Amino acid sequence: MFAISHVLILVRVDEGGQREMPALLTEHGLFLPLVRYFIHVDPSPAKSLKIRHYVAEMLRYWSVNRGEKPVEFFRKFKYRWQTGAASSESVDTNLGWKAQSFESTNNCIRELTAFFDYLVASNSDLIHPNPLVKATSADRAIIRVAEMHKRSSALLGHLWDGSTRNTVRDLRGIPTAAHVSSSPRFPDDRFEELLASGFKTRLGNDYRGMAMTLLMHGGGLRASELFHLYIDDVFDDPINPDSAFVRICHPALSAPPDCYPGKYKNRAELLKAFDLQPRHQSYRSDRAGFKGAKYETEAGRYCFAVHWFEPEFGVLFKRIWCEYLARIVGIHRNHPYAFINLDCRSGDEGAPLKQDRFNKSHQAAVRRIGLAVKKELGTTLHGHRHAYGARLRKANLDPLIIQRVMHHRSILSQQVYTTPDLQEIGRQLDVASQALNAKPKRWDWVC
Repeated sequence: MFAISHVLILVRVDEGGQREMPALLTEHGLFLPLVRYFIHVDPSPAKSLKIRHYVAEMLRYWSVNRGEKPVEFFRKFKYRWQTGAASSESVDTNLGWKAQSFESTNNCIRELTAFFDYLVASNSDLIHPNPLVKATSADRAIIRVAEMHKRSSALLGHLWDGSTRNTVRDLRGIPTAAHVSSSPRFPDDRFEELLASGFKTRLGNDYRGMAMTLLMHGGGLRASELFHLYIDDVFDDPINPDSAFVRICHPALSAPPDCYPGKYKNRAELLKAFDLQPRHQSYRSDRAGFKGAKYETEAGRYCFAVHWFEPEFGVLFKRIWCEYLARIVGIHRNHPYAFINLDCRSGDEGAPLKQDRFNKSHQAAVRRIGLAVKKELGTTLHGHRHAYGARLRKANLDPLIIQRVMHHRSILSQQVYTTPDLQEIGRQLDVASQALNAKPKRWDWVC
């Protein structure tokens, strides 16, 4: 099996500039088909890293399974990806794969099929490992239902061609069952304890960790959004001066804060002046995703406001924010970001805080109050946003209001955050049963 290295390269683009992208380096040199594919489709940084991983594992599998016909090779690759290739019964033991979930298998097959589509379109002499085949009557029925659902959800779906395609992929994804479950959320009754007793350092209170966690739990932000916040995106609330008004802006497209000269058209240009790039476009360890949101013009173009729920969280945040600012006032910063590294022993004091470092800090705080760090318990970072959504639903707010304050583009997106857990379902069923005023049933006939 030949060695494969994951690297980052700079590629010249048509405009004369350069762009960074992930690539694969083999013993034969740079794997150019992947580079050309990325230039052609221009995927997001997160997606391109996944595609690179899938292609790398496929090449590793090919290196120990040469000689197979393309279709048969891809079929066996899918089987090994799903079941694993680390057992003593497998000839592919040196791959060391663990069994993957159905969702991971489907994503891998879908992305590799798109990659093969590009290769075959570029070179007609190649054989597609996952070709189109004639659809059966059952396949066409499934396709027809799926297209009807997609058309009904699209604004201009009524203008689409109503014909049903007659081909399917030879190798398709694995059907998965729909699961209905409540979203894991951080326990509200332990949140004050987390702030008061969890965020402690050798220097005293960790006001940075408190402020960031409050933005998630009391303001409903995603963890990744915290790392795009500028210091100048926090103001006094014009309605309640004791509270804080916080806005989250698009990392590249939104306008810089007013304190910067007007020569910068957007935040991407401002960051370039600091020799930085928007963090959602980075492939390095300082990367922070940005999912996009339903923006609010009142907060600024390509910006949205943090809506505190309950309102006292905004008052508490302002107090903690002022303590945090007092802590960093003497630290040199060569960037506009709000949350910075405070550890002078690390050699990068004042640099923008990285997401993995905050994640470790949050995990330590959770453990200090005696809780285990598990996604199923809601004690990870995203559990705070789930707790925020659950409180909104329990307060019987209008779904349109929930959509607005959680910044969802679709009203359906909030369902994962507002699904009740089993305990709440049980309580509501008990209340509903009592409301019926039914006579208690007797089961004396049961032996």
